[in-house]
Amino acid sequence: PVNIKVDDISVLKVKQDMEQTAEKGLDDNCDAINNDKYSYRPEVSLDTTDPMEGTGCLKYTSPNTSEGVVMQYAANKGKLNFAIDNMFTTYISFKVYVNDPNLLKQAAIELSSIGQDAADELQVSILDQITLQGWNEVTIPLVAYESTIADKGLDLEYIRHFRIFMLGNGNGEAITVKLDDVKLGSNTGAGDDDGDQDEDPDDDPNDDINNDTPSIEEPENTGVNELSGWIVVLFILAAAGVVTVIRIKRTKQ
Repeated sequence: PVNIKVDDISVLKVKQDMEQTAEKGLDDNCDAINNDKYSYRPEVSLDTTDPMEGTGCLKYTSPNTSEGVVMQYAANKGKLNFAIDNMFTTYISFKVYVNDPNLLKQAAIELSSIGQDAADELQVSILDQITLQGWNEVTIPLVAYESTIADKGLDLEYIRHFRIFMLGNGNGEAITVKLDDVKLGSNTGAGDDDGDQDEDPDDDPNDDINNDTPSIEEPENTGVNELSGWIVVLFILAAAGVVTVIRIKRTKQ
């Protein structure tokens, strides 16, 4: 006979030993090509003549002879691992240049806690934000995809995969794509863009009104007020006396 005993079975979530990014998000100024951390398709070059930010940007050129990848920017496996602390304040943003948006068939970003093409992968189309021949600013608020993230089971505590990619329409017209200032993190400067100033919670909003209202000075005390008070008292007493006299006389009659 074969006796098998099993005891205390549990499944533990083990944090993989991956390189942690210094920042709590992705922040690439694209001033240099970093083959150690990112992969680029097709071959990429550094353009220092027409960056949107900083001193350089990434430049992709494709003959667009097939409906394939004309631009890819992806974090290498094991080189990305960070947490998104607050979905409601986290944005994906970057600048992208396209010589002709009509040559693009598809453009999207991907985010996953497992890897490319994983079941939890969030894919968001950005084609509707690339409308200009030249530089375009792409902004994606994660909160807009809250239900999709929940449905797919994307673990925001461990983001391990991030990719931007574009597919051409394959009509044979060359496509030039440039990428700059890639960020994934909290939108800390949102209030400053609107010109809002930080307010002191101790400030009274009515202070300005109170300060603008002219103060009314108290008249100098000359003793007139006290004298007026005594006159009123005497008048009341006198009136009471008259009433008493009248009542007495009427009683005697």
